[in-house]
Order: sequence, then structure tokens, then C-alpha cells
Amino acid sequence: MRRLGQAMAMVAVLALSAGFIHASGTDAQKCQASKVKAVSKKLSAKLKCIAKAASKGAPVDGTCLSNADTKFNSAVGKADAKGGCALTGDGATLAQLVDNDVNTVSAMTTSAPLTCCSVPGNYCYYAAGDPNCLDDGNTLGAAGTVCDSVTGACIPPPAGRGRTCSSDSPHTLPFSSPERCFAGPGMTLANCAMFVSVGFPDPNEVLVDQNAICPPNGGRAVD
Repeated sequence: MRRLGQAMAMVAVLALSAGFIHASGTDAQKCQASKVKAVSKKLSAKLKCIAKAASKGAPVDGTCLSNADTKFNSAVGKADAKGGCALTGDGATLAQLVDNDVNTVSAMTTSAPLTCCSVPGNYCYYAAGDPNCLDDGNTLGAAGTVCDSVTGACIPPPAGRGRTCSSDSPHTLPFSSPERCFAGPGMTLANCAMFVSVGFPDPNEVLVDQNAICPPNGGRAVD
């Protein structure tokens, strides 16, 4: 009976050990977890940099942002060096995804949104230098409205995703104020091409996106 008890105890220990081994995951799974954790930390750190600056009405601290990058690069490098990763060398891709999300959140949460102007049923945009939309002869949106990519109108938030035509460099013609993003059903490929031909200074920089939003800070479209 004593030996049987010892044997049963050993079986229980082995079974428990096997459970721990299985629960710990494979090397590839551990690598994935490490990179996801690094992504999470970088995203959180950069958003904290932006939130801190916003609370003080100050520019974002470049050192704060670069520290987040340094820690992320170190963490992903360690995960790759440890071995077992299904993919290696993907740190730059992951970093860009995080930065895109950070920039999107920053653009969509601006403390000084621009005026929404529209050509009803066609397209809308944020006026950088014409707060009443008068110079451009278009319709002024009500206070607090946003440019809706679905309808091309200025509506209460949230804005829906749809057709956009945008660039990092401002479009100036035939508008009196610099605009970087236009959204609405009228932003077809052909119409965006027309905008490019008459106003955007660098055609190679223009982004045509069928499922995006113009951010209220006046920047280019975000997904």
C-alpha cells in the first residue's frame, strides 16, 4: 500500500508538471507574448507622453517619445535573440503600427478642432484658415460637428469612415485656405485625381483611401 501511495503521488506530480509545461506555452508563443507586451508598453508610454503635454498645453517631449522607442526596441530585440520566434526582425513593422495608432489618437483628440465645412452630399473638410467657410463659398458646419466621410456633411460625432483624398502637404487651389483632407461620396478616384492636378503640390504624397476619416486637427486621413 505504501508503494502504491508513492506511485500515485509520483503520477500526480508528473501530471501536474506536464500541466505546467503545457501552460507555459511553446517558444514561439512565448516570443509572441513578449512582443505583444512590448507593443502594449510602447503604445501606453507614448500616449502618456501626449497626455502629459496636452494637460500642460505644451509640445510633446521628444525625449519621452524616444525613451518609449528605446525600451520597445530593446524588448523586441531580446525576444528575437532568445530564439524560437515564428518571425524575427519584425520590430520595425510593429513599431510603425504603434506609431500609426498613436498619431491617429493624437489627431482625433485635438484640443483645438478646426471648423468643418462641406459641400452637402459631395464632400467635407476642415478649414485651416477660413473658420466661417465663407471664402470657399461652402456650408459652415455647426459648432462641434465633424466631417463625415459617409455623407460628406458636417455632423455631430462620431464621423463615419468612407472615401477620402488627403496629403501631408496642404491643398491650396481653388480654396483660399490650406486643406489637407477631403472626405465624402464625391471623393472618387477621378475627383481626387482632379484635386491632385490643380492643388496638391506633390502628387506622389496624396493618399486615396476608401475607408478613412479626416481628423479634426486638419491632418491627412486616418484609418
